[in-house]
Amino acid sequence: MLSCIARILSVTVIISIFIFIAFRHYGVAISIPIFDRNLLNVSNTDLLLLLRSSFSKVPQTYSTTNFPQKHESIKRVGLLRPFSTKENSVLQAAFAEWESFPPCDPSKKKPKVRMSYNVDIFLSVSQKLDGDHQSWLDDVNSIIDTFRNRRNSNVWTLCFENLNVIEIDIDPELDIYKPAESRTNRNWVHGPNTQFIKSIAAISSGEHGDYDTVFLMEGDVKPRKKFWLDSLMDEANDSNFAILGRYV
Repeated sequence: MLSCIARILSVTVIISIFIFIAFRHYGVAISIPIFDRNLLNVSNTDLLLLLRSSFSKVPQTYSTTNFPQKHESIKRVGLLRPFSTKENSVLQAAFAEWESFPPCDPSKKKPKVRMSYNVDIFLSVSQKLDGDHQSWLDDVNSIIDTFRNRRNSNVWTLCFENLNVIEIDIDPELDIYKPAESRTNRNWVHGPNTQFIKSIAAISSGEHGDYDTVFLMEGDVKPRKKFWLDSLMDEANDSNFAILGRYV
């Protein structure tokens, strides 16, 4: 019995040493502060993250305990909103909520940050928008029309510079998310994983320019406070992080 415990402790120590060496060698720098619950109300299980390290020039020579106190201000942001076409379209409702709770204060040319910033929306859909997804196609076109006519329409459109649509084109048979099958089906989360990877690849490709950071905001993340994007950028510019956010 004692020898078994000793072996377990030895393995634990060895693993801990390897993790420590990896952190020191690769300079992993991750900070995950919790968002103010008054800022965003998150329903169900959502991923809410602000990703920085893959896009901005964050120094890679610092450990988790030695992250630099200064960083460049965030100037250009990609706001990624992923939706699965396997579900009923919720686009209209998702963006209608931004009328009651505008992302920014359009009366201010500059939010309370070190420097002004620009935000582009990336609307990601899991499959091609064709005749098999007519309701999604109609809703996407409606959002695009709303954005194009922003000077005379919805307030939220004034907070963004561009709106881009990403069609991921996942194999319909693999565009799945089935948590109940997590122990029996290795592809149970293939849809969201593939959509995330390809969406980030599209944003970081340079086709739409360079971004300092990406804000991942899933479709059922619902703001419950006006000017939530301004507040988020205030916090982001006051924080040193590679990933800022929470998993709820």
